[in-house]
Formats: sequence, C-alpha cells, structure tokens
Amino acid sequence: MTQAPDAMPEIPVQGDVIGLVGPVRSKHIRKIAAAAQECAANFGAFCLDFSKVTEIRAPQALPLICLAARYRSSGADVRVVDPENSALLRTMSGNGWLHYFRMERPPPFRAKGAAKRLPTLGFLDGDEHFAVVQTVVEHVLSTVPDLSRDQFSAFEWALNEITDNVLNHARSAVGGLIHVSHFRGQQRLVEYIVCDSGVGIPETLRTALPGLKDDRAALQAAIEEGVTRDAATNAGNGLYGSYRISLVSGGHFEIESGFARLHYSSSNHVRKETGRSRGGMRIDRSPTVFPGTMVRASLNYRNTFALTEALAFSRPYAAPVDYIENRYEDESGIPVVPVKRDWRNFGSRRAGEMFRTRLENLIAMSARKRVVLDMSGIHVVSSSFADEVFGKLYAALGPSRFHDALLFSNVDATVRALIDRAILMRERRVSVQERDTEAEAAG
Repeated sequence: MTQAPDAMPEIPVQGDVIGLVGPVRSKHIRKIAAAAQECAANFGAFCLDFSKVTEIRAPQALPLICLAARYRSSGADVRVVDPENSALLRTMSGNGWLHYFRMERPPPFRAKGAAKRLPTLGFLDGDEHFAVVQTVVEHVLSTVPDLSRDQFSAFEWALNEITDNVLNHARSAVGGLIHVSHFRGQQRLVEYIVCDSGVGIPETLRTALPGLKDDRAALQAAIEEGVTRDAATNAGNGLYGSYRISLVSGGHFEIESGFARLHYSSSNHVRKETGRSRGGMRIDRSPTVFPGTMVRASLNYRNTFALTEALAFSRPYAAPVDYIENRYEDESGIPVVPVKRDWRNFGSRRAGEMFRTRLENLIAMSARKRVVLDMSGIHVVSSSFADEVFGKLYAALGPSRFHDALLFSNVDATVRALIDRAILMRERRVSVQERDTEAEAAG
C-alpha cells in the first residue's frame, strides 16, 4: 500500500496557483507564505488549491486563513479550491475554515445548541474578543470533566492574555482566530491556538528592546517576566504566565513568529530518528518568515497544581477574578445557576450530557457549597434530558451527596415530576443491579 507523502519539499506553483499535495504540515506554512508573497507581487493574486490535500489541522489551517485574510484586506485577489477528499471537506467546512478562507474575516460565532466541538472563532475588536472568550470558557466548562477551580481559572487567564495581545500588540488588520481542542488520552489536554496576521513578536519587541540580536532572542525574551512593548501600559506577564501554566501543568507551549519558532514540551518520549528526548525547550531559526504570530499551548488537567504556583510573578499581583465568580457566585460566594439563562436545549440526551458536565465541574469547584439551580421559566424538559442530568448525577453522587450538593429553586411542578421520576428509575436500576450481584455471589 502506498502512503501519502509526508512532505512537500517544494511548494508547486503554476502561475498564481499554489498547489498543495498530501498532508499539510506546520513545516510547510512558511514556504506557502513565501509562495503567496511572490504570487501577490507578480500577479496581485494567488489561489490556494486544496484539491489534492489529504489532511490539514488547526495549527496549519489558522495561519493560512490569516495569510489569505491579510492579502485580501490589502487588495489582492485570493481564491481557494476545495479539497476532493470528502472527509477533509467535511472537516474544513465543519470548523468554518472554508468559509473563513473566502472572507476578509470570519463572522462572530453564534451558539446554536449542544455542540460537542467548537468551530474556529474570530474576533476583531474588544466586544467580539470578550464574546468569543466567554463562549470558549463556557464550552470547556460543559465538555471537559474533572476540572479543578485552579485548572479552569488558569486556562481562562491564559486564553484572555494571549488573545488580548492580538488587539494590543499585533497590529493585525483582520483581528485574530481561536481554536480549542480537548484530548482525552493518557495526557488529558485542553489545547488552545491563537493566531493573527500582524507584524510578529520580534518586530513588536524591538521597539522596546532594540538590542535583540535576532528573532530567536526575541521569542526567548517574550516568555520572560515583565517583557513588553510598552511598560507604561502593560505588565509584560501574558506570555510568561501562559508559558508557566503549560510548564507547571505538564502541557506544551509553542510560538511561531518572524524567522523563529519556540517550542516547549513536557514529553518524555524519545525521537526515533535522533534518539533525543522530545521534551524541554527549543528555539529554532527559520530561513523564511512566518505570516503573523501563532501561539499553540495546552494545559494538562491530569496534573493538579495551584494557580499561585503557575502565576509565580516576582511582583505582587491581584488574584484574577474568574468566570465562575463573575457568572455564578453571589455576594456570599454561593454559586447560583439561572438555568434558563445558561441553557437553551432541554430536549436531548447530548444536551443533557453537556449540562451535567457543567454541573459536575461547578459542584467540584464550589468548595462544598451547595449549587443553587434556579429553574425559573422552565416548564418542560424531556425524560432523556432529566435522566442524563439528574438521574446520572444522582447515581454518581449517591443520595446524601446529591442533596448536599444541589438546591433546587423555583421548579415547575411538571419539571419536578420529571426529575423525580428520572431519579426513581435510576434508583430502581441500581437496586436491580445490586440484587443480581448478590445472587451471583450466593450462587
């Protein structure tokens, strides 16, 4: 069986058409950007031809979207040919990438229901930035189980800092992109990618640090505490703190910008080709420039850590106010969930699974305080939703912990009956299972 080529040693260009073949890897992005620059200079246009591409993922798609948007915003004619591979076509469409490739910038995301995965989200100004970050943290709270308060707050802090850098420093005419993924393997990771089409970190930092000898030194300085373009208005802790969160949690952290690439990994795996560990810090120089800046980082939520340990700044700082405090906690610190405000789909088991995950996380993060569920305005839920949320939660926590953890408020009589029935059916199922187990043991 022949395998798809793992590399495009040279990017094939015919006229203004940039032909991509096989899997698109991160090492191809700079070459594609160089080809696009040449085509734009010669023809005022270029075409990204994905017809023969077999694989592309977010770390490659986002910088190419930003590349296309930057040239389009400067007046170039940018065209895209869809992939012939049907699975890849679904992937690129579902993530919004094909739509984004054809626009100067993506539209703001609007949630439509219980989606297990988020598409790539775009932002141009402060209002859109706030909206997409809120969308992301709400999604993580509802889809990533077993998060501690420190882990969740650390993820939110890092995402806010990295995306805020796009607006404050990047000078990206088309704003920025965010893509978040959840990996459930041996290392349980939440990964975020933030990409822009701006001037790049090295050029930004040289205004404050003119003595930087090259782009590698600029990326090294960027993750050091207190380094910023403008010390009068910025603390210079965003990249440093975000790197520290990846480091302390056992994740990875990567920056692509200018003529350099910084990569940190906590992995203990050894590369077959070199016999060297994949872990540790590496900063490489590239002969071609990266189109903008991409930060790719992960938090390993299998490992517990304190937020104060990760954000170990030498100067005093105010502890961040997180989404949980802003969204749910009252003046006494009691978490109150206005369910109708927070959730719109009460009819499916999938929606119930996501809402249950959110409740489980809130219960775990609430320091043994009861989570108040305000059910005002909800007049019906499906039996499958009631079972998925309350039946399964009751079975997992047990009667005592369930009633200690949750306090129901303003519950419609019909909804209360559906919840009670879901709990009763779960109790009966557990009783039957226990009797069967006892019978097997006795026999």
